[in-house]
Amino acid sequence: MVKIAFHACYAHSLPEGHRFPMLKYELIPEQLLYEGTISKENLFEPIRCSDEVILWTHDYNYLYKLKQQTLSASEQRKIGFPQSPELIQRELLITQGTIDCCKSALENGVALNVAGGTHHAFADRGEGFCLLNDMAVASNWLLKKGLAKQILIIDLDVHQGNGTAKIFESDNRVFTFSMHGAHNYPFHKEVSNLDIPLLDGTSTDTYLSLLKQHLPQILETTKPDFAFYLSGVDILDTDKFGKLKVSLEGCKQRDAFVIETLKEKSIPVTVAMGGGYSPDVRTIVEAHCNTFRLAKDLFLMLLIICSCFFNLSAQAQSSFRGIVLDSITKQPLTGINLFLSHTSIGTTTDQSGHFILDRIPQGKFELVISSLNYETRTISINSSHLPESIQLLLKPTANELQEVIVEPYDEDGWERWGKYFNAHFIGNSALAADCKLINPDVVKFRFSRKNNTIRAFSRDKLIFDNKALGYRILYLLTKFEYNLEERSFFYSGYPQFQEMEPKNNDQKMRWAKKRKEAYQGSIMHFMRALYNNQLEKEGFEIHQIFKVDYTEYKRASSLFKAYSKALKNKEPISIAKDSLEYYKKASKLGANEFNVQLDQLITKDDLVAPIDTSVDATAQFMGFLGWLRVTYQHKRDPIEYAKITLKRIDHINSDINLPNKIGLSIYPNGTYFYGYNLFVEGYWSWWEKLSTHLPTDYQPDLP
Repeated sequence: MVKIAFHACYAHSLPEGHRFPMLKYELIPEQLLYEGTISKENLFEPIRCSDEVILWTHDYNYLYKLKQQTLSASEQRKIGFPQSPELIQRELLITQGTIDCCKSALENGVALNVAGGTHHAFADRGEGFCLLNDMAVASNWLLKKGLAKQILIIDLDVHQGNGTAKIFESDNRVFTFSMHGAHNYPFHKEVSNLDIPLLDGTSTDTYLSLLKQHLPQILETTKPDFAFYLSGVDILDTDKFGKLKVSLEGCKQRDAFVIETLKEKSIPVTVAMGGGYSPDVRTIVEAHCNTFRLAKDLFLMLLIICSCFFNLSAQAQSSFRGIVLDSITKQPLTGINLFLSHTSIGTTTDQSGHFILDRIPQGKFELVISSLNYETRTISINSSHLPESIQLLLKPTANELQEVIVEPYDEDGWERWGKYFNAHFIGNSALAADCKLINPDVVKFRFSRKNNTIRAFSRDKLIFDNKALGYRILYLLTKFEYNLEERSFFYSGYPQFQEMEPKNNDQKMRWAKKRKEAYQGSIMHFMRALYNNQLEKEGFEIHQIFKVDYTEYKRASSLFKAYSKALKNKEPISIAKDSLEYYKKASKLGANEFNVQLDQLITKDDLVAPIDTSVDATAQFMGFLGWLRVTYQHKRDPIEYAKITLKRIDHINSDINLPNKIGLSIYPNGTYFYGYNLFVEGYWSWWEKLSTHLPTDYQPDLP
């Protein structure tokens, strides 16, 4: 369910004739409730933010003056509101509302604050109708709690977020992006990480073009794991102070682009409303309401029919029900497929559009809703707080917009590129020989000479029969890329596992044996062992490793020789034990050896920390720097893999790294979210393919 922060105090009483449109904070939720976009269950009332949290961002003396009502006349003029106890209470409620929205967004993808976006507040002062900088406070809260490592603040208010830019000017964990009027308030601009100044009279087309040019580039370079979006509607051509020429429809397209782009990247976002000063308050309210409507539709965070939530016990499984409707006609849809990605759990809607999804195990999942004539949608669900019932809307497919039709593809693609697809999607293990794509004709390929990259895509589900493990896999492919020059590949999608019917008991037993063998030493096995603090029991060891090139080899060798010489001559020398071990091992590397492994075992306590239970009751946070080697002691590396490494050892090694320095949320069933942050080399990079995959509801001890 989309959660929306609102408190009656948001609509603060101001002197008659004040230019700030405080009435909008009362009208926005009223309109959304009246039209049925939301229900009362979507709204929540925040409490006041604590001084401790505020002081992670703001100056103590400034907060003291706010609470004691001792701001000078000059300071009040800069803020634009007369000071009062009710006003500071409002600001504390708004700030906590944004923090609470972050908690919900981490779970559901998006959450909105009816107020907020107070981006002119500095650490030590307020300006421009802003007393406390809610997004800055919430950003520091996320960082302090370990719930985000890299934050993006997208500020599309017509006025630059000068306070936000100043607060984070020296903090590279927060990237500030502002598109604002070049000749508008504030007249002294601070320096954001990226400022796009807009000339007076900037049109809708120019505005949207600039946004579409810069936002994807920012996401690609900064790789945030959380975003804030300040969706000010003072960019409208009707705004008294905006000076731009952006239409109401253009403002709506702006919101759609930002929210959908973040959704596609699986970046949770908290949205705040920001400014808006059109003479007719109805225009302001309509523009803001569009933001809420779009967020709800794009994230499929739909009305909770019954607001009764329940917690699951550690071993409990549960269910929820719902209905799927056409987003345009609002008619129920029959035969829609719903399944939890990477599991064997799924169902279809009946003739009245209703469904029941049961046997949901503990953890976080992507619920996939798909049909041939409708756009595929996904929504994150967590077993720790399932809705009892939900309503889902699907958009009809616009066939003329499909990639296959709009862009050309290689007509003989499968003949040219099918071997690459099979090798890197299905794999080359012994299990891969019995895993076949049943409908290769639906896979289309496109080769880019410029990037030397093969892309594969399909409008239809890919159907695989894995007779080695006894699964039929229906796969919704969202991305497949293989770089011929770098020999690197990436794929993503949503697999649904279906149990095959064994011919006899012998085949059933063979499948059970093969599944257990596939599970042992896999990433799923490792994540479960790590989560449950059973690494040693399950046969895993973790060590820190260093990648050593020739230049580093020479440096380490030189330092170790200097140490050995000093030791021999009984000369004083200071060197850390870990460093000495590294230098010694690096200096002894052979011609084809490039890794140094330290002896010290890494434990769960070194890697994993609990997540605030108010955010996620079942997740744990995994984070580390550099490279780690995960060794599984109970399996010898397969002969097929040994042919690649040109050696065979009595265990299997996999190297892992977090290239974006952003951690993972891991769950008891072995799943992990923000997985694009995990880079794998060694055995897992070869083994973890479709032919070896098991559903996340697989249990090795069950028949």
